[in-house]
Amino acid sequence: MQRAVFLLALGGATLLIGIVTPAPSSESDVQSNEDEAVLAEILADPEMTISDEEWARRQASGSLEQSISSRFRSSGIQIAYTQWKSDEATQVVGVKRSPETTEDEFAEFQSAVLDHFNGLGVTIEIAEAQHTSDELLAAADTLFAEKDSWARGSVDQIIGAGPDPVNGEAIIWALTDVPDAIIESASLMVNVPVRVEITERPTDATRFVDTSPWTAGNALTHIPANAGTSRHHCSEGYAWRRWDTGVVHAGSAGHCWGTGTSVYQSTSDQRIGYVNHRSLHNSTADALLILLRWGIADNSVWVTALSGGTLLREVVAVDPEPDDNIGATVCASGATTLRRCGEIALRNQTITTESGTVFRLTCVRMDRTIIGGDSGGPILSTLSGSGNVVAYGQIKGFGFPGGDCATFYSTVINISAELEATILIN
Repeated sequence: MQRAVFLLALGGATLLIGIVTPAPSSESDVQSNEDEAVLAEILADPEMTISDEEWARRQASGSLEQSISSRFRSSGIQIAYTQWKSDEATQVVGVKRSPETTEDEFAEFQSAVLDHFNGLGVTIEIAEAQHTSDELLAAADTLFAEKDSWARGSVDQIIGAGPDPVNGEAIIWALTDVPDAIIESASLMVNVPVRVEITERPTDATRFVDTSPWTAGNALTHIPANAGTSRHHCSEGYAWRRWDTGVVHAGSAGHCWGTGTSVYQSTSDQRIGYVNHRSLHNSTADALLILLRWGIADNSVWVTALSGGTLLREVVAVDPEPDDNIGATVCASGATTLRRCGEIALRNQTITTESGTVFRLTCVRMDRTIIGGDSGGPILSTLSGSGNVVAYGQIKGFGFPGGDCATFYSTVINISAELEATILIN
């Protein structure tokens, strides 16, 4: 099958119509063979595709704390963090326990963790932790909110903060080095270790000719003359159904356009809709919704192989618990870079860019970052067998290549809460 595009002149206006039609048999066979080759490459890509066993492990990791924490709270045992090692078959469980916790209670806890992952082929490592993720997140939030009181002459250089539960620290993101005395003051203020990460000012990362249904990863623009070209402004995100109206919208990043802005895709005549709701400064998601005036959005996503071949896949699942998959590999599918993959390094980061401050962002360590025009595009992994998509979030921006926050995104869960909408899945 192929998408056919027709231009009809009606009363001086041009109407673009997209119709799915059967291709001639010989062309269809060639396209089918090409698609099969691309799918085979995607399924063999260890960065992009996770096996059924790996997906089951990620789901188990996501439900670990909810499953067993309440049973051991009275014993003074708390799960501080979970982290996948690079093989994604070894789960490190960071644990904070009180001095009153007995060895028998701790042994029972370890047994419960092993039972939770029973039959999934997961090796469990228990690590002692001094602070939980929630404690470090609260400390980072306080440091950023009250930076005027402790950063003194360096206050303008502080552009973000967040927890690093694996290393037991709160992170301060700064444009230049910060004196040790100021860091010591910050640490005393929140009573947790504080680390400074030097970064360039993070940047908002502001597929060309498509037809309805509009697909996540498409190139979008507000400038009619740039439609259908490499001069696009941002990328289309997942499709979302608003809670109040039940209407399905296309998504993107909130910093891309203001409310009321018209958005174009393939041609200067193809105004697909306009922005009617968005979340940005001082929120937990950089995201917006496009009310469609031409065509529909569905749960389709562009997925690109290393060779550059691209296929349409469907969103079939969502990251079950964003805080519990540190170390997992995910990929970005923006309209500019098409495919960038890396390892989730940090959660719940506060980052300030030119468009404002956004909280609870997730950072991905990448050797090559996404770039301008990728904003709003999907963060995903694909399932073995089908190549269909697990949705993690939508691209916000990028920092240093190779750094822990080379690319950062808003999670599906936070976008849903801020926009009061539900992602479309099959």
